[in-house]
Amino acid sequence: KRLMIFDQLEYGSDKAIDILRTIYDECLDESGNGTIGMVFTGLPQLIYKLKQFPQLHQRINWYRKLGVLNSADEVTKGMNDEEVGLFVHSVFPKANGEIKLFAELTDGNPRVLKKLLDRTLRLCELNKCSLKKDVIHEAMNTIRMV
Repeated sequence: KRLMIFDQLEYGSDKAIDILRTIYDECLDESGNGTIGMVFTGLPQLIYKLKQFPQLHQRINWYRKLGVLNSADEVTKGMNDEEVGLFVHSVFPKANGEIKLFAELTDGNPRVLKKLLDRTLRLCELNKCSLKKDVIHEAMNTIRMV
């Protein structure tokens, strides 16, 4: 059993997506069950692109829009504070009050949060210090400069 993760698949060529279907088909066991899992991530256009490939699309078990949804099922903001907290705790298990700061600085944007977590961790390691608000702000300033 293996898991393959593909990010930004909506930008993949039609040939690349068809190759993924072929890989999945080649990895079926004697009972016709898949021996690999595939996770596709991307923008909302991804589900529409996959509909062009009925043999692949019919195998999709579920899809989910991430982020805070409004009543029309539209994403209004990135991750909610609880989801941000889960990510922050995966890097800084002892973080508490800093979670709210991470959520505010990134506005729940997963990509910005990942960059901020990476740079904050690196600054903590370089300076041999624990997680502090001023370190988070310094890390955020380096992200804005890039």
